[in-house]
Amino acid sequence: MGSSTIKSGKGPPWPLASSGSTKKLWPARIPVKVTAGVIRHAGRILIAQRAADDPHPLRWEFPGGKLEAGETPEACLRREIDEELGIEVAVGELLVRHLHSDDQGQIDLFAFQADWIAGKLRRRIHSQHRWVVPAELTNFDFLPADLPIIEQLLTKHLLTAPED
Repeated sequence: MGSSTIKSGKGPPWPLASSGSTKKLWPARIPVKVTAGVIRHAGRILIAQRAADDPHPLRWEFPGGKLEAGETPEACLRREIDEELGIEVAVGELLVRHLHSDDQGQIDLFAFQADWIAGKLRRRIHSQHRWVVPAELTNFDFLPADLPIIEQLLTKHLLTAPED
């Protein structure tokens, strides 16, 4: 009989593997585009700890978030940092872009270097945030998706003080 799709409203709208089978052929997963900022200020970088009720609770991350329709990664990072932390950043070079998959799905992560330029830092969604020197990054339990950022920062020595 081959593949069939349930259209009666009594089942999922994806194809079944074959008649009589309960194995599903899931729709292709499209990665969610996400940004992260390596935000610099006074020789340190900002890291944030996720809230206890978030996915991956209490793990550390570089702040950022999901792109909205029609938004560039740079614009997304500026918006997310303002929404989450209440500060304005100047987005610099793309440090790392990679795909990450876990049990929650797949993300296409764009990590940018950024500089804090204005605003008062606020804790709106994270449980805490800290300013750390690069050598301290390995002391925190980071999200797996952020580990390539740390590796790049430590091995390529890309984290340099902004020129004044």
